[in-house]
Amino acid sequence: MPDSASFPAWGEPGTPVLPAAVRERAADTGLHRPLLESLGINPAASADAVFTHPLVEPVDQVLFGAAVRGLLNRGLGASAAMGRAGELLRLVDPDDFEALVPQIGWRLRTSNAVRRACTSQSMSVHELLMISTVSELLDLPGLGVLTLFDLLVGVEIVLAQVVGAEGSLALVGSQEPGPGQQEAAHRAPPRAWGEQGSPVLPAVLTEWSSTARSQTDALLAALGLPEATPACAKFDHPVDEPFQAARLGAALWDLVASGVGSQPAMGSAAPVLQALDPATFSRAIEPLLRTRTRNVIRREFGARGLLEFLLTATVDDVLSLRHFGVVSFLDLLVAAEAAVTVAASPNESPGSSGAQPLQLPDRPPWEDAVTADDPRFRPLLGRAASLGDLFEDAGPPDLTRLRRTVEDAEHILHWLKGFTLEEEAESVLRAALGKSADKWLEALGSRYGLAGADPQTLDEVGRTLGVTRERVRQVQSKAQAHLPSAPVHAPAVDQALELLDWALPCSAEDLTAALAAAGLTSLPCWTADAFRAAVGLTGRTVDIGERDGLLGRADQLRAAAMVTGAARAVSNAHGIASVASVTRRLARGTDEPVPHDTVEATLRVDASVHWIDEHSFWTDHPAGRNRLVNTSLRILAVISPQSLDDLLEGIERDFAFRAADPQYADLAAPAPAQLAAFYASHPAFRPLPDGRIETTDPIDVDSLGEEKQALVAVLRGQPHQAMDRLSLLAACDEIGMKRATVTVWTTYAECLKRFGHNVWGLRGADVPAEVVAELQEQARAARRAVDRTKIIGVTPSGRPWTARRITPSFLYSGVMAFDWGKDALAHRTLAAVDIDDGQPAGSLRFADNFNWGYNVFLNRHNAQVGDVLRVLADPDNDICYLEIGGDELLGEPFDA
Repeated sequence: MPDSASFPAWGEPGTPVLPAAVRERAADTGLHRPLLESLGINPAASADAVFTHPLVEPVDQVLFGAAVRGLLNRGLGASAAMGRAGELLRLVDPDDFEALVPQIGWRLRTSNAVRRACTSQSMSVHELLMISTVSELLDLPGLGVLTLFDLLVGVEIVLAQVVGAEGSLALVGSQEPGPGQQEAAHRAPPRAWGEQGSPVLPAVLTEWSSTARSQTDALLAALGLPEATPACAKFDHPVDEPFQAARLGAALWDLVASGVGSQPAMGSAAPVLQALDPATFSRAIEPLLRTRTRNVIRREFGARGLLEFLLTATVDDVLSLRHFGVVSFLDLLVAAEAAVTVAASPNESPGSSGAQPLQLPDRPPWEDAVTADDPRFRPLLGRAASLGDLFEDAGPPDLTRLRRTVEDAEHILHWLKGFTLEEEAESVLRAALGKSADKWLEALGSRYGLAGADPQTLDEVGRTLGVTRERVRQVQSKAQAHLPSAPVHAPAVDQALELLDWALPCSAEDLTAALAAAGLTSLPCWTADAFRAAVGLTGRTVDIGERDGLLGRADQLRAAAMVTGAARAVSNAHGIASVASVTRRLARGTDEPVPHDTVEATLRVDASVHWIDEHSFWTDHPAGRNRLVNTSLRILAVISPQSLDDLLEGIERDFAFRAADPQYADLAAPAPAQLAAFYASHPAFRPLPDGRIETTDPIDVDSLGEEKQALVAVLRGQPHQAMDRLSLLAACDEIGMKRATVTVWTTYAECLKRFGHNVWGLRGADVPAEVVAELQEQARAARRAVDRTKIIGVTPSGRPWTARRITPSFLYSGVMAFDWGKDALAHRTLAAVDIDDGQPAGSLRFADNFNWGYNVFLNRHNAQVGDVLRVLADPDNDICYLEIGGDELLGEPFDA
C-alpha cells in the first residue's frame, strides 16, 4: 500500500472482503461459501457479513481462483464492475475522483495495472470503472482476481467515506463544507435514462406530446408505463427493462411520423448548449451514457464533436446515426439534458443562469517534459509541438482542453514516476506500438534489448512469434516512425547515463550491479548493445561498447586494448607481471604515458587477468607463450613433483641466462610467495599437500631441446643421477657434445642442479650428502693422478714460451694459469696461429692470473688428456704460435 494512502487497503480490519458486484451475485449461500472459505472466512457467515472479519493472507489462490470462476460462469462476468456501488461513484465528479485516486490504498500491482489501462485507453479511472464489466476488468493486463478485488473494494471504501447519505460530497479531511458543497447538497444529482428519478422522455418528445397525444401514450406504454400516465409525469417512473425494443421502436416512429422528426433534437434545452464548452459537455455527458451509446458517439464525433452536432441536429438526424436504435436515441437525449444542467452551472442550483468563468491553469514546472515527439504524450497535444506551445497559443475556447491536457499529462508523469530505465524505454515502445502493443511489445522489446541481453535478430523475433522476419521488420519500421528523435522524459535513463561517467570502464556484471544499487534496473545483467538499444528508444545516444568482456566508451576501449596488450606482453615475457611493470612498458617511447590508476582500473575488470596478490598477476595465454610456465614445465619434465625451492632455483638459472641478452635485461625470477601463488592459480600446475608442485598433465622431455636432453640422458644413466664435473664433461665429449655447450648448460640449464662443489645432477633427484662427498673424493683422486708437467722460459730473442701436459680441466675449459711471460703479455690479447699450417686459431687473452682462448685450437686437433701443448709468444707482432704433440715438445721451441 502506498505511504500516501488515506484509505485502508482490501484485507484490513473493517474493510469489505467481497466487492459489491460479487456480494450481489453471491447472495446464494452455496455460491459464496467456497469464495469465503478460500479467503479464510467462516463459510457459515452470510454474504452480508463481509465486514466482520479481516482477510487472512496469504490467500489460497487455487481455491480462490476456482471460486471466482464459478461465479463468473454464473453471470458475474457480465455484471457491472462496481455493482450497486456504481450509483455512488456516479455522484462523484470525475475530476474530484481523480484527485482521490492517489489516496486509495491499492497494492502496487493494482495501481500499476490501473494506470497502464487508463493510459492505453485514454480514459480516467472514473470512466474505466463506470463502463467496465467484471470480465472487461479481468481482461486488463496485470489484473487478476486478487488485484480485481483490491481495486473494487478500494473504490468502495472511498465512496463510503466520501459520498454522504443524501448524495452530497464531503471530502475526507474537510472540517466544514465549502459554499459549493452546501449548494450541491440541495441539488439533485443528474440521472441517466432509466434510473429512478430520471426523465422517461427527452424534452423534445414531452413538448411534442400535446400535438401527438395518442402516439406519445403508445410510446409510454412501450416503456412499461400505464397508458393513463401523462407525458408531463416523465420523472415519476423508472424505465422498466427489459422492454420490447420492436414495440418501442414502432411507437417512436409513429411519433416521428406525426412531425417531431423535424424538430430540434434538444427541444427547449437547445439554446443552453450555445454557452457550453465542447470538452466540458463531453465530460459531463459520458458518465450518463450506456456503453453502446458512448461507443457510437466516440466513433462518430470524437471527443468534442457531439456538442456541435446537437446544436443543429433534428430528431431525424439523431435517429439516422449508424448503429443507433431507439434505446440509444432516448439514452443520448436524456443524458444530454442532464449534462446541460451539470456543465452549464456546476456550482449553482438548478434554474440559475450563467456559467462559472474558466481560469487559465498555472504552467507546471514540468511542461518541457511534455512534447509531441514523445509518443506517450502525443495524443494529448493534438497539433501542438509541446505543452509550452499549448500555453502560448491558448485562447478562451481552449482553456478547458488545456486544463484537461495538463491533468492528463500529470497523470502520465505520475505513472512513470519510479520506473526503472527498462520500464521507461518499454513505456515509449508501448506508446509507439499503439494497439499492437499487446501482441508485439514483449517480442519487439527483445529486439531493442529491453531484457538486458543482446538485441535479437529479426529471424529470432519471428521464430518466437511464429511469423516471418519481413513481418517483424514491418512492425518495427512502423513503430520506429513513432519513436522520439530527440530526448524525451526519462529520468531513470538520464541517471543511468550520469552513472556511466564514473562506472566505465567496467564489466557487464559491475555495470548492472551499479544500476541496481541506484534503483535504476531490476534486470540481472546488461550488455553494451542492450543498454545502447534501450537508451535509444528514449531519443538518446550513448557511447558504450564491449571488448573482451569490458564495457566502456570508444576511447576507453582503445586505451584498454593498449593496456591489455601491454599486460599480456609483460606477463608472457616474465611469467608474472605487475601494474607498475605494465605502466613502465606503456611509457616507452611516448610523451603521454597512461596513468598508473587507469592501468590498474582497466586490469581489475579484465577477466583474462588473474591476480595472485595485491599488485601482481598473470594473463591468459596460448600454450607455450608464458616464459615462467615454459621454464617450470621443462624442469618438471625431468622429475615431477619438485619442491618450490628447487623450482625457483632452476627458474633463476634460466632467467639469468636469458638476461644476458640486452633485450631481456630486466628479466628476473619471482619471489617465493609469488611463485607459490602462481602455481596455485595456474591450471597447468597442481600444488601437493607436502608443498611440492606437479603438472596437471604429463610433459615430454622433448621440450628441453636436443642438447639438454643429451645431458639429462647422461645423468640418468648414473646410480644417483649425479656426476663430478670432469666426469660429466668427459661423458658428454664421448657422445659428441661440444665442450663449450656443456660448460654453458652446467652453469645455466634449469633442469640441472649443483649438489656440491664440482658435483652436478638432475634437479629434483635425491642425492644424499655421502654420495656427494664420494663423488668429490673421486674427482680429487682423478685430479691427483693427472700429469701436470709444465715448462716455461724465454728464447734467446726474448720471446716467452711454455710447454705443458693437457689436463682434463684445461681440455674442457681452454683456460690455463697465467704463470709465464707476465712482464711481456699481461693484459694483452694476441692472435693465435697454428704452426702446422700457419692458419689463425682464435685469440689468446692474458689477465692477471688466467690465460684463455685455446678451445678453437684444441678442438681443431681433437686434443686429448696427456698431449703436450707448446706456445711461443711474439709480443712485438701480437702473435702466439701453437703446436700440439707428444713429449718431443717438452723443450724450448725454435726461435725463428
